[in-house]
Amino acid sequence: MSIVARSRVPSTTLDAPHLDAVSAVKGSGVLSFSRGQVDEGSSVAASWALTRSISPRNTVRVARRDAYGQIINEYDATHRIMGHVPDTPWAVYLADTDGLFHLLGIDLDAKNDEQAALAGAEALMISRHLDAVGIEHVVCQSGQSGGRHVWVAMAEPLPRDEVLLLRHALKLVATRLDHNSLTNPATGCLRPPGSLHRDGSYSEPLKGHLGTLLNPSTTAAQIQAVIERLETVAASAHQLKLSAAGVEASVAISSSPGQRSTRRPGSGTGKTVGTMQAHPDLPIDEHGMPYLPGIKRPKLPAASQAALNQDTRDLDASAVFWTVLLGMARACWRYSDLVKLVETAPGLEHVRTTRRKNALNPTGERVTRSVASQKYVLEWTWLKATTKVCSEGAITGHDPEFEQRKERIHHLASVVQQRADASVGRWDPTHHKGGPTDRRVLDALSLWTLQAIQPEIEADIRRLALTCGIGRETARQALHRLAADGWIIRTKESEGVHGATWTIDPQKVIHKLTVLPRSQGGEAAAYGFDPLDYSELCDQLSVRLALAAHDCFTPGALSHYEGNIYAQLSQLPGATIEELSLGTGTSQTYVEIALGRLHDYGLCASNGSDWVATPPPAREQVARSLGTLGILEDRETRYWLERELWDWWQQELAWMKKPRGIKQRRAVPGQLTLLSGLERVEKRSAYPRTGTGLGSHRMAKAHLAQTIHSLASA
Repeated sequence: MSIVARSRVPSTTLDAPHLDAVSAVKGSGVLSFSRGQVDEGSSVAASWALTRSISPRNTVRVARRDAYGQIINEYDATHRIMGHVPDTPWAVYLADTDGLFHLLGIDLDAKNDEQAALAGAEALMISRHLDAVGIEHVVCQSGQSGGRHVWVAMAEPLPRDEVLLLRHALKLVATRLDHNSLTNPATGCLRPPGSLHRDGSYSEPLKGHLGTLLNPSTTAAQIQAVIERLETVAASAHQLKLSAAGVEASVAISSSPGQRSTRRPGSGTGKTVGTMQAHPDLPIDEHGMPYLPGIKRPKLPAASQAALNQDTRDLDASAVFWTVLLGMARACWRYSDLVKLVETAPGLEHVRTTRRKNALNPTGERVTRSVASQKYVLEWTWLKATTKVCSEGAITGHDPEFEQRKERIHHLASVVQQRADASVGRWDPTHHKGGPTDRRVLDALSLWTLQAIQPEIEADIRRLALTCGIGRETARQALHRLAADGWIIRTKESEGVHGATWTIDPQKVIHKLTVLPRSQGGEAAAYGFDPLDYSELCDQLSVRLALAAHDCFTPGALSHYEGNIYAQLSQLPGATIEELSLGTGTSQTYVEIALGRLHDYGLCASNGSDWVATPPPAREQVARSLGTLGILEDRETRYWLERELWDWWQQELAWMKKPRGIKQRRAVPGQLTLLSGLERVEKRSAYPRTGTGLGSHRMAKAHLAQTIHSLASA
């Protein structure tokens, strides 16, 4: 008889004797492979069965014997796990062949009684931090010397970079850490519980259950939480040492110019913040901190801005802080911009305080961090954020063509706008159906192209619709009309969470210009480029779109075309009908009709032949009088609901496809929460289902709507 058990290695089968051996040492609650409970053969069989179940690979590393037959501490041979039990000690790989860690083995060495006591204390401290964030684990005494092994099995395999962050955090608090097993995913390994030691003893479990390794539940988020706890403890301990020595910590939040800010707070030894160095392809500011090159955007992405303003007292403050930093990095903000917000921004509460639960603080209220701890968290997380954004492809190192490409993109957008202004009648609804909305969509694509400094940009119809103040179907139709007329071209279809990719350069002019001057030694500015012109065009397009996208310029109120005229008039105060006609690419007759309508509602005034727009606040009064106030906000909420509903269902499908053994327990839909306003929903909650067990999109949508309503009324 053979029983198939869950294993990371394909087609791994545990025969009955091996499975019985595992069960024999599993039933008592606290694991033990000690000789006092089972005989040597059963212990070895149980450990080998465990190895076959948890190994991420088809082989293990085994110790070899010297010329005299003595076992030496060199694990340079391999042994197939489907074979017989090795006759020498073996160690299981922590990572699979792709370099992803399925197991975390924390090795605390000891060579004498003093070191054994220290290793035991440090293992206990690490175990307490793991318990604090809900990570199930196994602690073993590795052998007679008294060293410790702490084992964690991952439900979500970790990449090497994340494991290196954990290794660094452990190094800060554990002096006996042997970090080799966590450093190299290709060769990193550790003897599993119950395995033989070369001195004749065994790796004896002291705490934990075997099921935690056979059925892993630990997530990447939990590991991140442990890292943050260890870093906070290390920073606080360092500050205490400084104070005890009577040393005043000169650790102002801002780094001093010229100093590499990868140094630990208050440290004069030049140690870096773990392995997290500034990305080599990123430029360094005057404070020694990395940043992404490009034009600094005046506003953060919507999710990051919402997180920055989020009250985090009852939320995961570290997750909110991480959302803020990713947005800052992507918006090309600097470290100094972050520091200025530390004292006041609600979303940076993780920097100012930390949640600490102990006998003196049983409720786990947040306590103030030391200055050193604040600086440590700021620097460490900023380095992580900039490195992550850089690795996502935001930049690809120092870009020698950045300024040249920026010049060409500006020229392209300028030509498109000049051509659009000269196309009289194309944007006039009497001559071309959908002309006004087509112009808004073209302006939005031009603006995004300028901001991305790339000729091809991703443009999903919902984001485009909200930017232009139109419906998503209207945006979709506008894209196809513009493409049919040769204004734009789709270069990539939508796929998954990504929208279709479009370019305002259908003739591939940018690519032709890129290679044109290459054979020459240098490249002069081909168009007399002035960076101020670039910024001016960006501002012109963004302000124009913001002025036109309002509740008073929607169906049931004033038209989209009249919104375009109002936006143009606001940027050209004192303009004549002829100038507005040239500026909008529409006939003078239609401009005159639109001005009359705007004048009737108090949105513009005439001074002879010149026209002046009323200040933007007047639009709200018009929308209120026409009964359309709030229509765009409702549309934004509806689109958010649609996105979140789709994303929630995709998460449910992914969860249903997971093997039964690694599915995690999830919150019920009633526990669903929002993070950072309308940013996202908690993805681990179960999808609502009908009485027959089928997923109910209607119930899910109603629950999301109720969540928004609860936040709005809070």
